[in-house]
Amino acid sequence: MSQTFRGQAQRLSEEVQSDMRQRHANGTAGHGNTAAYGTRAENGTSAVENGTGSATNGQPMSYRNEERIRDCGEAAPLRAPVLLKPLSDVYVQRGDAIELKCLVDSLPEAQVVWYKDSRVVNSAPGSPYRLDTANGICRLAVREAYAEDAGLYRCVATNHLGAVSSEALVCVAGEK
Repeated sequence: MSQTFRGQAQRLSEEVQSDMRQRHANGTAGHGNTAAYGTRAENGTSAVENGTGSATNGQPMSYRNEERIRDCGEAAPLRAPVLLKPLSDVYVQRGDAIELKCLVDSLPEAQVVWYKDSRVVNSAPGSPYRLDTANGICRLAVREAYAEDAGLYRCVATNHLGAVSSEALVCVAGEK
């Protein structure tokens, strides 16, 4: 696993942890459900946190579904895509970079399609869009934003058990 991906995965994990801490502080964690959130403990081992507390298992944190199956020693149940971290609205100046990302968990791994204003985003050579999906992190990037990049973006993750989507508004303002 490359250092760049480890850094990105760590940052995303920290964002999820921060969000959960904020929800606990605001009294809105889980809204009464007992959903558990996997995180990385300070020593780099797996940790689980839910509305009733947290625990660590001393095992290295894993970011891939296939590795999770091996780590458990038994087959994990198949599951429809679940949105762990939604897209966020983005406000940028003309010429700035745009990055949209969300975190999806599923087994088998979901197929991801991006839309801008209800049209499929093309990442072919010459396209301003760069799409990447690895280990549940779904990412859309634009190196340099122009007015025509503004709009409503949607990420749809699908496997044979179901689909999940997240939307974000991108606003591009004036001159840089």
